[in-house]
Amino acid sequence: MDFQTAPDILGIIHAKNDKKSFVGLLHLQPRRTTNYALNSSLLQSRLSSYFQRRNPSDLYCTLNTFFRPVRNLDSLRWLNALYIDLDCYKLGLRKDSVLYELEQDWFGRSIPTPSFVIDSGRGLYLIWQIEPVPSMALPLWSALQNRLFKQLKPFGADPNATDAARVLRVPGSINSKTGTMVSVLRAYPVPPYQLKDLKTDYLPPLPQKHKKHSASKRRYLYNAHSLYHARIRDLEKLCELRKYRMKNCREYLLFLYRYYQCLVLHDESAALQETMELNQKFFEPLPAGEVTACTRSAQKYYRKGGIKLTAAKIIEWLGISHQEQQQLQTLIGSTEKNRRSCARKKSARRNKNGLTSRELHKQSILACVYWYLSKGYHKTVIAERVGKSVKMVEKYIREIREGVGIPRARLRIRPAHGTRFKRSSYTLEKSTVQALSNHSPSPTSWPKKRRGREMDNETSPCIIGITS
Repeated sequence: MDFQTAPDILGIIHAKNDKKSFVGLLHLQPRRTTNYALNSSLLQSRLSSYFQRRNPSDLYCTLNTFFRPVRNLDSLRWLNALYIDLDCYKLGLRKDSVLYELEQDWFGRSIPTPSFVIDSGRGLYLIWQIEPVPSMALPLWSALQNRLFKQLKPFGADPNATDAARVLRVPGSINSKTGTMVSVLRAYPVPPYQLKDLKTDYLPPLPQKHKKHSASKRRYLYNAHSLYHARIRDLEKLCELRKYRMKNCREYLLFLYRYYQCLVLHDESAALQETMELNQKFFEPLPAGEVTACTRSAQKYYRKGGIKLTAAKIIEWLGISHQEQQQLQTLIGSTEKNRRSCARKKSARRNKNGLTSRELHKQSILACVYWYLSKGYHKTVIAERVGKSVKMVEKYIREIREGVGIPRARLRIRPAHGTRFKRSSYTLEKSTVQALSNHSPSPTSWPKKRRGREMDNETSPCIIGITS
């Protein structure tokens, strides 16, 4: 069977649709873009006459159908196929090499064998025909579509061509960018797939959620309004980081910007005006009419009460890199979120001088050891009074006398009034000197007993200062 013409392949995909279904067609022309809506029962005859009258270039068609002549998810009626657009040329991969590797190692293993492989001109289309299911099965269809996208991402799978209302190039049309005809490379003899079978064979099982008995201690930093403001600032910051060169994601970014502006301003005309102003800042701005058209759904979702947009989905749409995420507030992935959490916890463990509680406790012990050392006590007595072993006290004495290899300070020691001892000087790191000045030993900080012997009530402090 020859599958080189559009009526053949599209007729097979749309064969089981009813007469009330519409197929979306898109024709890109140098000066205008034309959208058509054809009844699925008339698709083959209309396309045949269309190809006879002219030589169409840049002609696109939907594989799924709609219950009214409007191409969006709200009008979806039947789901007929799964598909992936492989832009392998962006990775420097040849189409024949990619197809050979897929046939040898991927088809029938990591992914199901496709029904058709189409040469789109610069890349490949993989199409899996399924038994038509109504639009209520869209969540399962989307899960399978995302699974196929993740598996084929190493081959240049396009994340912008995964929604159910997407159009693909029509076989037999001309790709004006390459001047070549869109043709069917493979038509594998596989029957139409059942969605439930694909779910069983290729979707991982859902994780079991265990109910938490204790109340959550998580603190939420954003409410809905502040989150919308932060998203707007992140979108503006992303434009600044890319110097307003947003050619591959202008439509997505403007849609998000208009949607969040509607939620913040509660004024649809003002939100559209803000979106127009952002578009004018682009290195290659879109025409005003196209901006209004491609972001109209943002206004519709705002009127319906909102749409759930996760940070991960926005990052995928806009292709935000890890370096860019470090400059943003809310549009961050799990890796950046964990990095910030670790940095925040590490900072919380330290006081204003940069010391942890363990380091601060050690400085207090060093202060006691230093004070006793300046009074002329033996290391065994010091070990008893600070509650440490003799070896540990020896280590503390070495640290006091030698420092830790960072800038050192000379210490001047003088006894309190009424006491006499030999003046000496040691070298200490500055953080230790500060700790000694702030933590003079007191009887309450010493252990009261050590090996059965009572402690003396020596309370004479030493005064420590830094010599010039």
